[in-house]
Amino acid sequence: MTGDIGYPQIKRLYECLYTDPDFIEKLQNDPRGVANKLRMDSDPGQILDTAEKIKTLSGNENPFIFYYGERMQKVSEEITKKTGPDCFFDKRLYELGRTVKNRMSVSSIRIRLHPNVRYYPMMFELTQGCSQHCPFCGFDAKELSGVFRYNSKNSVQWKQILGIIRDVVGPAAGMGICYFATEPFDNPDYELFINDFRDVFGRTPQTTTALGLKDPQRLRRFIRGISSHDMYCGAVRISVRSLEEFYRVMSEYSPEELADIEIISNNPESSSQYSASGRKYGREEGCADYSICCLAGLRVNMASGTVCFEEPEMPDKDHPTGERIYETLSFSDASSFEKAVRYLTDRYAFDGIKDNDTLFFDRCVKVEINGNEVLLSGDGVRLHMTGNNLFIDAVRLIKDEKLSAAELAEGLNVSGFVKDILFEKLVRIYKKGYLRILPEG
Repeated sequence: MTGDIGYPQIKRLYECLYTDPDFIEKLQNDPRGVANKLRMDSDPGQILDTAEKIKTLSGNENPFIFYYGERMQKVSEEITKKTGPDCFFDKRLYELGRTVKNRMSVSSIRIRLHPNVRYYPMMFELTQGCSQHCPFCGFDAKELSGVFRYNSKNSVQWKQILGIIRDVVGPAAGMGICYFATEPFDNPDYELFINDFRDVFGRTPQTTTALGLKDPQRLRRFIRGISSHDMYCGAVRISVRSLEEFYRVMSEYSPEELADIEIISNNPESSSQYSASGRKYGREEGCADYSICCLAGLRVNMASGTVCFEEPEMPDKDHPTGERIYETLSFSDASSFEKAVRYLTDRYAFDGIKDNDTLFFDRCVKVEINGNEVLLSGDGVRLHMTGNNLFIDAVRLIKDEKLSAAELAEGLNVSGFVKDILFEKLVRIYKKGYLRILPEG
């Protein structure tokens, strides 16, 4: 398809096109100079021809789509296999992830159309805060203020906590990451923690770093310790924040070194679109209304000794970082950690409607009632339902104001079997992503 230009160079050309809107013009004006800058040794004319095909052709005629599509299909299959119901010991967390995915898909067509958006039950952080101050940070990460070092005491606690999470959540916890709203390489011992994670869960957690240029040899050593399978499945990503930084990364690393490493182009000129959350909240021009939070469950910060339960939210004034944090608890050892984890999971992982739960329709959902018909509309998606007068009255009450389950039952004057049947139908709407049911607190 492209002569002697293989996937690593095709990927590099795609990244240049995605990151730099003037790339083709630069390549046309100085093909050999640009090729040298990109560490590409193929014929400059062939490089230009391939770049133009990537930019203009669609489907499998496009060299990048031809290779990358197959890769993404395999990665998607791998993620699906490792996050299926059999990978959860606590099925409530599995159902929560599915419900959150449906809810966020109802709220944002961008999320619904993305092939690999998932919501995982577990995230770790090995530092408190972040050193990088990225102007687009969707979490508005605070200043770096603490680092959980790998020493004789902390390494034992870390391994104990990994084992507890595996036993409580299940193997699916291995799909979590060990940085979340931090910069992983702010921790000098990050690699040691990852080795233990790999020993427990049998895979390398995905790492995204904005420090790809700070210590290239450290990154290269880290990559050498990762299996080819895990690298193929996206174990490492590099975030770039300016066009100048992007081309420095291209100059530092060969196409072959970055063949399995995704470049996250966060420079303003790129085709990426920032989330209107965190540091971009209130400055939404050119941003997309979605949350970058991919967690539906437990978030553990080892540096602060805290664990919280959280879900993503569409960014708004009450949730500017696109997160709903239900409750945060402190722990000092493995025993207090396990107690906190089990308490948070029991309280906030949905397991049926309780009297004190609050019911309301998501702010992104439009509710229309016509006779015995209900139409719920999200961002380009709809749910049509019919029901008896009791169901219609329940929808009307929830539409008008937030109600506790007990208040709803009292307003409808229902109890027992009739109440159970009604609530079962409301739970189905909840699981499809249109209705919210929040626990007390």
